Formats: sequence, C-alpha cells, structure tokens
Amino acid sequence: MSENVAQKGFLKYLKDGNMKDFVLELIKNKEISIPDHYNPEEDYRDIFYDILDEEYYIDEKDSKIYKVEKEDLDIYDDIFECEEIEKNKYSFFVKYYNGGCSFSEAIDKAMQKMKKNKLNINDINFKDLNVFWKEIENGNSFEEHFEILKEFQKKYNLTDKEIIKFSNMRYQWNN
Repeated sequence: MSENVAQKGFLKYLKDGNMKDFVLELIKNKEISIPDHYNPEEDYRDIFYDILDEEYYIDEKDSKIYKVEKEDLDIYDDIFECEEIEKNKYSFFVKYYNGGCSFSEAIDKAMQKMKKNKLNINDINFKDLNVFWKEIENGNSFEEHFEILKEFQKKYNLTDKEIIKFSNMRYQWNN
C-alpha cells in the first residue's frame, strides 16, 4: 500500500558503474542474498528495486553509484530549510500546516535557522586560522592534512561546507 514518506539524507558517491554489474557483484560477493525465483542476469532491475533501493541510488545516465544515508522524518513534522546558493539568492524547502503559520512566517523560521547555523567569521580566532594554514602547508600527507582539518572543524564546530569555504578562501588569498 502506498503512503506519504518524508526523508532527509545524503548520497555518497561509491564508484562508477551500471546497475546490472553492481547487482551481480553484490550477489557474487555474498553481500546480498536473493530469493530463488530471481534470475540475476535477467531480473537485476527487480532485484535492485526490491532489495537495494533503500540503500543505494544509481544514476544510470551518468553511470554513478551512490550509497544512501537517510533518516525518516515524521510526515506531520514541520520542515524549515534555507540555504544561500549565491549572494542574495536563497533556496528553501518548507513544509508546515498553514493553519499554524503563514508562508512568510515559515520562510522567516527557515532563514533564522540558516543564520543560526551559518558560520560567523568573527567567531574564529585569526591567530588559530594562521596556525591552521601553516600546519596544512607543512603537512606531508593527505592523512596529516585531513587530521588537521578535522581538528579545526571540531574546535569551531564547522560543517563540511564551511571547511570547504575556508579552503577556497585560502586558495583565493594565495592567488
């Protein structure tokens, strides 16, 4: 029976590939077991959609396979999401009961949530930032760079997007 679903999550790139080869590989490696009525060579699509659909996403146009990490949301919960996609342009996703608030109030909640979660550059100690960049520049391996990055991220409670912004800022400052 069909029902409303609300989910939020991430797609994490695994590798390039196609659905048939991916399904057959999982069966061969015994990562999944399938009922006897399936013929893997012919029924790979059915196997994928019946067994793997909640765990993986395959972009068949670009031949990319992704691992799905998601959480189920209560379909009755309100959602107030907003992200600045370029200067003075925002992407939003709101879901709410319109007897409880108006569209403007929903957008306001989304904007406030975004601003609360947004990095405030004034919160970062620039002395720490300079030490951070020097450590990154002196790091010999990817693992050292990654560990330094993670420490800085944890210290300032930064999201992955914010760390990427800092990396891009550093690149721009050097060029």
